[in-house]
Amino acid sequence: MLDLQKKVKPEMEKVIEHFRLELNSFNIGRANATPIENIQISAYGTMAPIKQLSSITISGANMVIVEPWDKTMLSDLVNIINKSDFGVSASTDGKVVRVVFPQLTTEKRDEIAKSVHMKAEEARVSIRSIRREAHDLITEQEKKGEITEDDQEHLKKELQKITEEFNVQIEKMAKAKEEEVKKI
Repeated sequence: MLDLQKKVKPEMEKVIEHFRLELNSFNIGRANATPIENIQISAYGTMAPIKQLSSITISGANMVIVEPWDKTMLSDLVNIINKSDFGVSASTDGKVVRVVFPQLTTEKRDEIAKSVHMKAEEARVSIRSIRREAHDLITEQEKKGEITEDDQEHLKKELQKITEEFNVQIEKMAKAKEEEVKKI
């Protein structure tokens, strides 16, 4: 018999964690290292995220300081951060890179809120896909005679309950992020 707690929950938790990371990557007008720390930069003949090549600290409400361990990377860091689609502005003083997060306009806030809704829907679709696979597996087990019809119904109800719990979690996370974005 299929153990939904061991099979389905971990997969759905991975979806939630991925959704959380996506939400944290949005530029909401306040200093946040998450959007820039994973930007890939060429260093020593390979691509690596900025967080592996420098220390990143938050300085004030709207500035992040990136201090590369190799100072020859300063101009490359400034260029790659300015080319990113996070809407930030980077400059250097020869020692560190200062990344300024501009205040968001109402239009930009609305655009981010729509993006949050789109990411939430993608997460819900992933959850439904996991549910569908488990549902098909339950039906297959019943057809093979591995479980009874009553077990099938019980497992399907349990699966629906788990799915609803994760969908509520996604909705709460999206709503919290939207409120954070709309806060001026």
